[in-house]
Amino acid sequence: MDGIDLDPIARLNRDLAKAATTLGHHEARFLVDAYYLAQENRIRAAHQVRTLGDAEEPHDVIGWYLQQSEALEGQIKRALKRYVESRPVGEWMLSITGVGPVIAAGMMAHIDIRKAPAAGHIHRFAGLDPSVQWHSSKAVDELVDGARKVEETDWAALLWVCSALNIKPINVLKNAGVIAEVPTPEDAWTDLEASEFLVDREQFPGIARLSYDNIIAEQLDIEQAARFYEQTFGEVDWQKIKPAIKRRPWNAQLKRLCWLLGESFTKTSSNENSFYGPIYRERKAQEIAANQQGAFADQAKATLEAKNIGKTTDAYKAYSEGRLPDARIHLRAQRVAVKLFLSHLHEVMYFVEFGQPAPRPYALEHLGHAHYTAPPNMELIPGLAEAIAKREHHVGRS
Repeated sequence: MDGIDLDPIARLNRDLAKAATTLGHHEARFLVDAYYLAQENRIRAAHQVRTLGDAEEPHDVIGWYLQQSEALEGQIKRALKRYVESRPVGEWMLSITGVGPVIAAGMMAHIDIRKAPAAGHIHRFAGLDPSVQWHSSKAVDELVDGARKVEETDWAALLWVCSALNIKPINVLKNAGVIAEVPTPEDAWTDLEASEFLVDREQFPGIARLSYDNIIAEQLDIEQAARFYEQTFGEVDWQKIKPAIKRRPWNAQLKRLCWLLGESFTKTSSNENSFYGPIYRERKAQEIAANQQGAFADQAKATLEAKNIGKTTDAYKAYSEGRLPDARIHLRAQRVAVKLFLSHLHEVMYFVEFGQPAPRPYALEHLGHAHYTAPPNMELIPGLAEAIAKREHHVGRS
């Protein structure tokens, strides 16, 4: 290594650490990705050092690279910790056993509470809504071509395709660049829900608020809705619309963060301070019992029919016997804990942003679920516990 000048990674000085508190969402997202890349490089370098060391081969430069990766990983984590600690929502997340500064920073950077009036919006954005699927390009092309042959107008065809694929037309239009963002209420829109906008009742007397949900739930005239879309947005530009329909319907980075969070809840589930870990364990026990009783036989059969699973694998054996494999049971239990955390995170973010409690969870308001679990550590967000208690008391009285 003579003649090679290998400078160490510069430490995050006081000024840069202070600057980390002013990170924007784009910077924070970049640094979260950079952290996991540095972590991956550090793991690979450590493996190389061990392998070369066992073979008694020289590995000084790789050892230096390992040290640099470790230092960079640590400095990025330090910056993200300062970013998270500078915000009330971040402080709340760091109080949760199993949530570290990198995952917390990723949650803060990816979730915009102004676009998530309900926790379900976050669940879907994170890829945790089983009703939302990512359809192949071929399947979308065939569906669109078939709809255009059957329906009288292109807008009717598009609305039919959105209905078939469980996609909100307004999201397709945003993804296609037909509209950049949901306009303000002054432009005859409402930001109550990102998927809904107000409609002129005089021109369209049967529609007060048009959205994919209303078209399905209230059986509105799809032709009338199509006519409204055509008047509002003009002709359907399939060159833009088709790619928008084919687009991944969730945020891949956020979905990965949720998986990492689930793994963290699993690892800390025995910690006496863990809130979500015991929820994972309890749900896993329920899933195992149901699986052994054949409750998931239909899902097992559907998976075998839809996927090419190696016949020599343990997964194929489980599916063939009408059961889900252990790994899938593990993930199902993790998702329950993670979705509850995201629901609580939504309540905290909503209160911090708007100064009032979030609407009650959809499952409680509309699906008949009776048990409400309040977020832990609410004392870190002044006024939150009182606001939620008042909301629940009002519901109880009504």
